[in-house]
Amino acid sequence: MADEFKYESTHYPQLNQMTLPELMANFRAEHLDEEGDEDWWQYDDTALLIRKLDESAGIDFLLQMFNSTQSIAKKRAILSTLTSRPMLDTPEIFDLLIKSLDDQEDVVVMDAIDGLENLKKFDLLDRVMAFRNHPSPYVRGGVFRYISELFPVQAIPVLIEGIRDPHPIPRGVAADMMSELKLNEIELRQFLPYLQSLRNDEDEGVRETARISMAIIEGTEW
Repeated sequence: MADEFKYESTHYPQLNQMTLPELMANFRAEHLDEEGDEDWWQYDDTALLIRKLDESAGIDFLLQMFNSTQSIAKKRAILSTLTSRPMLDTPEIFDLLIKSLDDQEDVVVMDAIDGLENLKKFDLLDRVMAFRNHPSPYVRGGVFRYISELFPVQAIPVLIEGIRDPHPIPRGVAADMMSELKLNEIELRQFLPYLQSLRNDEDEGVRETARISMAIIEGTEW
């Protein structure tokens, strides 16, 4: 399986020369970026290369690390590595995602929801929608992505309500997802008035996302 997974680090090319034990040691170590925050990119690249060199042993290592670490960046890198590029779907990974829905860190909960979306877990709709009014804007945005990707018709009223979210992150996600839904052109055009209203949003990022989504739906240059 390992030879089916191809990845090379562009951020940290020195990682590409490391052996599996060296990569595991590198993942265990603490890495900070220039601002003194956890270097998520290095953990993510390291985790991906661990999976590349030995998928079976690598996954076991990453699962063990998730259960033993307090590092948010390491947890996020593990969730990303196990559920994307290409995705993996095993009982152990599914259990990890379900467990992560109860994590104390909002971004870990968001990543778990994104992981369930990546793994096409349709039967978790009710569980995910329970986070619709979560206090974290990151989690609410994750809910919008999940329902938009897996349940486009049910997502319509959710996204329309989502553009009124008090935080710009969910508003931006809602605006983005409106043009990404797997619907026909007529169905997508119903979002244009709502996107137009976001062109006057107080947040510049939301305004730009709304503009691009409108252009995509209308089939014009953006």
